[in-house]
Amino acid sequence: MEGFGLGILEGAACETPCMAYNVPGVRDAVIHGKTGLLVPHRDTKAAAAALAEILRNDQLRKSLAQAARQYANQFNWDKSAEKLEIILSTLISK
Repeated sequence: MEGFGLGILEGAACETPCMAYNVPGVRDAVIHGKTGLLVPHRDTKAAAAALAEILRNDQLRKSLAQAARQYANQFNWDKSAEKLEIILSTLISK
């Protein structure tokens, strides 16, 4: 489990689709069936099948890769800093 799937988004920015366990943090970085495939936590058979599907299915892999990059491009440090500044300013003013 992760706090947030930063490594997944970094890979997505390089058009690398992902197969990941459906756990908190990770599921925020992967849109199942669009930017990657999520499988049940600790289900190694489902993980192997999903990974094999991504590797064998060129059309799926390309579609996931393009969508992953588009999704990753929505995230950037400047936007995150601006949002954090708003949150902190609101808390300070209270």
